[in-house]
Amino acid sequence: MSAVDLRSIKHVFRPIDGMHMKPMQRILALLALLTSPVAWSHHSTAGYDEQKSMTVTGTVEKFYWTNPHMFVYLLVPNEQGGGTTKWVLEVGAPSIAARNGWKPTDIKPGDKITVDFSPARDGRPDGLASIVYLANGEKRLLRSVPAGRSGIPPG
Repeated sequence: MSAVDLRSIKHVFRPIDGMHMKPMQRILALLALLTSPVAWSHHSTAGYDEQKSMTVTGTVEKFYWTNPHMFVYLLVPNEQGGGTTKWVLEVGAPSIAARNGWKPTDIKPGDKITVDFSPARDGRPDGLASIVYLANGEKRLLRSVPAGRSGIPPG
């Protein structure tokens, strides 16, 4: 049996040496990031039923003009009477709202507003707003209004 000169077969091991592993590690890290549900779920609206529309009128408890999304906490009187339900409504991105004429002072605690939105699929009192009717009666669009919604505030 003859001895094998390892220098003659070093090309076989070259793909796993340190010089070639760094690009491979980068590729694997990128693939892990791209396939991660967290990476893709941030801007998902899957939690909302965009085929349904609800409208609520209530008193603003809190309004957050924050990135990446604004939120309104709205106290809505219960239909059966007695008490209120706190609705948490995602109102969209401040940058887009500002381009549509919004100001951070448009909604203040204590304001009575009406919101048209897509409700949560799981029945929780939250939703994705599409139109807000401010206390002064002005209408603010937040995103495209799905077909079938007139954008006219309820009576």
